[in-house]
Amino acid sequence: MKRALLALALLPALAQAMELRLAGNELHLRGQVMAFEFGPFRELLAGHPEVDTIVLRDSPGGDGWTAFRIGEAIRDAGLRTVVAGRCYSACTLIFLGGKSRHFAKAARPETVFLGFHGAFVDDVFDPNAPSQYGRTQVRAWIIARTEGRIDRELLDRFVRGERRAAILYAFDPLQFTLDYGFSLYYCDGSEPRGSTPYSECERLAGRDAFSLGFVNAEERVGVRPQRSLPPPYQPKREPYRFRSD
Repeated sequence: MKRALLALALLPALAQAMELRLAGNELHLRGQVMAFEFGPFRELLAGHPEVDTIVLRDSPGGDGWTAFRIGEAIRDAGLRTVVAGRCYSACTLIFLGGKSRHFAKAARPETVFLGFHGAFVDDVFDPNAPSQYGRTQVRAWIIARTEGRIDRELLDRFVRGERRAAILYAFDPLQFTLDYGFSLYYCDGSEPRGSTPYSECERLAGRDAFSLGFVNAEERVGVRPQRSLPPPYQPKREPYRFRSD
């Protein structure tokens, strides 16, 4: 895959790098996908066969190539994924790798959602420059992982959005109660900065995260709270050895 053409994040600016925190059978991911996480992720899974759940916490997205590789590894291992925070763009690709995909039990359901959008070139001078190759890959992955349940017109609408801030928001239709009867919103990116999707964006009636195939398991999963997690995982590094000829 063409790595340089596939950046999936809200903004090209740097954010907190992704942390991997292991807690029993749960592996928690939080932060921006920075293109180096796939190796440590594989290392963790190989060394901890007890892991069966990947928990996605707050993430603005990031490197698409890495997100696809992690998502494929999750798919191939048959793991479940749980969204427990604000999961945008590349984070949603990772989430879709899950064999079973869940919303977490949430004290504040308005802070737990999936935010889908298209792929953009990682260009600070033109943050809205699209990556056509990346968008093709995103579209194919979403169709495959939702088993074709995704509405094609809606899919093309958010994948082909003109602005990086054009996002399809999917909340939990059971736990989210701030806007009765609605849990799916489309923002075209022109909304006032800092506004909430349920106050400023288009409401999409008659559809939700389940009917579109994003989430395929009804169980709301209780996961370990962020404050109780251990420190981030530190990848193993072999000391450099000089050759003596």
